[in-house]
Amino acid sequence: MKPLERSRRGLPLLGIAAWLAVGWGADLRAAEIPLDLAPVANMGFRDEVAGDGQGGWADQGPENDFAAFDVARKEFGGVPFRIVDPAKNGGKAIVTFRGSGISGKIALGEVVVKPGSATETAAAYLYVLHTLCYASAVPDDPVGTIAVRFKGGETREFPVLTRRDVGDWWHPPALPNGAVAYSRFNGNATVGVYLSQFKIADAPREVESVTFRTAGKAVWIVVGATLSTEAHSLPAEKHFIARESAEWKAADMADIVAEPGSALDLSQAIPTEPVGTHGRVIVNKAGDFAFEQQPDKGIVFWPTTSFFANPGTPGVEVGGKEGVKRFVEAIRRQGYNMVRVHFHDYYLMADAKADLEFNEEHLDLFDYYIACLKENGIYVCMDGMSTDSGFRKGSGWAYKGPSLKREVISTDEGREHYRAGVAKLLTHLNPYTKTRLVDDPIVVVINFLNEVEFYSFGGIPAPMLGEWQAWLRQRYHGDPAALARAWNAPAKFREGMTFDDVPLFAPAAQWGADPYSVDAGLFLVAVEARTNAWFEKTLRDIGYRGLLGAWDMGKQYRNIVSRAAFPVVTMHNYYAHPSDFIKEGSHVEQESSIATAGQYWRACAGTRFADRPFLVTEYGHVFWSASRYEEGLLFGGYSALQGFQGTMAHCASVALRKHARIVPFDVGADPVARANQVMSAFLLGRGDVAPSRRTVELRFDDRYLEAGAGLNLSAGPGTLLSLICRFGTRYDGTLAKTQAYGERPKPIAVINASGGSQVSMTEHTMDVVEKGGADEKAGALVATLKEQGLLPKENLSDPAKGIYQSDTGELLMETKRNTLTVVTPRFEGIATDKPDRRALGTVRGVESTVPASVAVISLDGLPLAKSGRMLLVYNTDALNSGMELSEDHGTLFNLGQGPTLIRTGVVKVAVGNEAAAGLQAWALGFDGKRREKIPCAVENGELRLVVDTARLEKGPTPFFEIARK
Repeated sequence: MKPLERSRRGLPLLGIAAWLAVGWGADLRAAEIPLDLAPVANMGFRDEVAGDGQGGWADQGPENDFAAFDVARKEFGGVPFRIVDPAKNGGKAIVTFRGSGISGKIALGEVVVKPGSATETAAAYLYVLHTLCYASAVPDDPVGTIAVRFKGGETREFPVLTRRDVGDWWHPPALPNGAVAYSRFNGNATVGVYLSQFKIADAPREVESVTFRTAGKAVWIVVGATLSTEAHSLPAEKHFIARESAEWKAADMADIVAEPGSALDLSQAIPTEPVGTHGRVIVNKAGDFAFEQQPDKGIVFWPTTSFFANPGTPGVEVGGKEGVKRFVEAIRRQGYNMVRVHFHDYYLMADAKADLEFNEEHLDLFDYYIACLKENGIYVCMDGMSTDSGFRKGSGWAYKGPSLKREVISTDEGREHYRAGVAKLLTHLNPYTKTRLVDDPIVVVINFLNEVEFYSFGGIPAPMLGEWQAWLRQRYHGDPAALARAWNAPAKFREGMTFDDVPLFAPAAQWGADPYSVDAGLFLVAVEARTNAWFEKTLRDIGYRGLLGAWDMGKQYRNIVSRAAFPVVTMHNYYAHPSDFIKEGSHVEQESSIATAGQYWRACAGTRFADRPFLVTEYGHVFWSASRYEEGLLFGGYSALQGFQGTMAHCASVALRKHARIVPFDVGADPVARANQVMSAFLLGRGDVAPSRRTVELRFDDRYLEAGAGLNLSAGPGTLLSLICRFGTRYDGTLAKTQAYGERPKPIAVINASGGSQVSMTEHTMDVVEKGGADEKAGALVATLKEQGLLPKENLSDPAKGIYQSDTGELLMETKRNTLTVVTPRFEGIATDKPDRRALGTVRGVESTVPASVAVISLDGLPLAKSGRMLLVYNTDALNSGMELSEDHGTLFNLGQGPTLIRTGVVKVAVGNEAAAGLQAWALGFDGKRREKIPCAVENGELRLVVDTARLEKGPTPFFEIARK
């Protein structure tokens, strides 16, 4: 940055009045004139209630405001600003402009700011500290204009554009004219403001005023503005490049398939029987999976999503039948007993000659794959159709044709394509099993269509216009005047119009809370109910008699309603989902998921019905988040507490060889994700964490949904109780078909839906944005449960302090310390970024020099204190060699290549064991084979290990075996 001139006496070279205006403590330089926003400010950094039309920030509530902004700070990126202290200005500090997503009654269209009492107002540059909410993804989309009026009357205007000058405040990337000058984690995401420079004159000129005017699209927020004579260089973003060093060492991943009998062979820990031994899988009276011949014995699956030959997934191809067989054996040895068949339409249609004509070679391998799965006791959960292209020629990532997700919902032609393709696959006779899939007990559940909720994102399909008009006619009993009164929006329906004149609503309308938007949302509920009936009839007419599910992504109450018809709920969610996959500038959240009280997991839990099976068919704490080591304990532990019937990390958890580099959603290539899966296999798959026996039920009905924002909210603070005990939702209404599939557990408490959480939609995902006061409301509920004896009084849960202990006593989350512990008879572990020594139970001491999860697991099924064979997992972080990231690791510039680098650290573990003197330890390869011995010490009945992974002969590894000599 260019040095800034100062006078010989050390005082700034500018008008004394301008200097005094910002306070004696300001670090002002030559001709810097911070503008005072106090007179025009309309919002504060803090917002108490979301969507109340009062503000501040962007009126998104206290869980998504910028209350953490440092108002005492006076310099950003080397430029001085006058930040208004809202406490000294009636709660107002910033200018929030009108735009999509905020009420025009509280936001402004334009403001005029004058230099005020400054005696020197000459400037050649204007610096703006600003940001956006609801930003457009379109580059150079107009945000607004800045008009600078000079003395003498001349005015110059400067456009403010997205992705050039300013971007969205969530996960802010560096932009050509927008340096990220300040960022913080606000409880939901890393948020920030940008510093932009506008050259307003070739040489300093006296400025009379600066006008900020919005384009009315994104919500533009201006935090500060400064006039200057100086051409300051915007702060250059510092980059981190992953290179082999003492801290980052190359991992030997030449062999990654678990060896039979090794410590990483989990097939014995999660045993199977031949498929169909006890009949087809059903839903029993308890609302669990069970075999029809053993209805009283509930089943929990340990499933995976694995592509064995997806043309779009490099490194997953296994070759011919011998490769398929080895691949399925590898699936079994990693403990999996269910596979999600996903993107099979893509695979079957690759290089196909015509629509609905499968590639015969691929079909043969698919059939053989199913046969191998069946032989190994591995069941199937499958999408009827996965891709936008369906069973069309040219299916795949490169497909540019019409979206079948939209056509299946809106046209007879789309539905017929779905029916024909699914029928052809299900009724095809497998030559290896001699059975059609439609009859085969290997199929546990068929999900309608992967993430079909996206059908409405790009605009409501045009063929639905007539259906929309007919629905309105029925709702308002054919009376246009009744519709006009209800909407009270002449711009949408004015006097003289008929129902046939009503146009389709814009996509954004489905998320609103006004009567027009509520009608849009209720209409989509009706569309989905109609679709559900068609889907169920279609599958039954084809001959399928197994279980069904649908709508696997949406978290809103209206999506929950649409699932009420089906016996299985399937759900997707992610933490740190990349903003733009692996493109330059893509961002991944680095903050701890524990700090959010496991919000991404709780968002799933909030969609569950307590009377039927629940499968998470996609989830992940995604690469390159440095805190993804938390996933195994968090997602596995709490899913087991809830009694979920299975969770599937997305995707490709099993591979026959190491891929060239780690990419997001490629679990088998990421040492951290692989270690998370190992831990979850024991926590959920083996059942090491006991399920809760207490249930809290959240209820909602049609009156709540029709009252305003309820349709588009998701379960709110009540989901914090899912960290303590079992949680389920119940819909009591008639908007869609509902059916009870098992006996609902008697709840210890019933919560009626109110408030709730907002849902944030992007091109790739749907995230829950929690509204304020969640911990306070949860705290009141916990206190009441303790007072009434419904929760043990000794339970440590104190939501106000960020402490949540399960009613079983086995899980303890401390959100303010980013720490989660799991203590069960056969499994003890901790995930933390704190270096402190921590006693768990049988594990009497554990500490790590770097953020990590550490777990000690019994492999022989005995309690840890008696176990003669254990697995130590030490899970830190991993990156690709040459991977280039922003200084905080959040933003990607270069994905890098192999070899994989694992972050090294020193872990110390003390395990109480009755045979401690007879135990020894080894570092393990990723195939489970023993490498070098690890020195052990025994003292006071404790086995003590100190492992420095930087010093291991064959490079760092997450896995260590402890066994009798």
